[in-house]
Amino acid sequence: MDYVLIIAAVSTLHGAVIMVAVCVGARGGGMERNHTIGIRIWSTMSSHRAWAAGHGAAAPWCWAGVVLSVLFLITAVVLHQDDERLSEGLQNSVLGAGIGSVILVLLLAIWAADRAAKRVLVEEHLEEEYGADAELR
Repeated sequence: MDYVLIIAAVSTLHGAVIMVAVCVGARGGGMERNHTIGIRIWSTMSSHRAWAAGHGAAAPWCWAGVVLSVLFLITAVVLHQDDERLSEGLQNSVLGAGIGSVILVLLLAIWAADRAAKRVLVEEHLEEEYGADAELR
């Protein structure tokens, strides 16, 4: 299987690190709402506060994606050393599990961002309707 596992593992790690950088940057206000990079779903794009809250909520999941990517990379390197003795089916299973787990965690990051952004949007609507004293119960 040559270097397919290692290339896939490095690629998922690269993607997860980019997601962490985006989430941390947007959460801290360093990256404004834009149409190029970030979690661009309707809820996070609706306001600046929703953008920051959504990315802040997604950041822990993005860090989990980095951890899973590192584990995938370690597994790929170990399996590559025993490449001759391992079946192609096992290597393909590891490939699918590694990529699939990182994708699942990043989907959970998007879900967390959506929930946090929607909560902010509800709070903004209540403030608009009832003034600054409105609370979300």
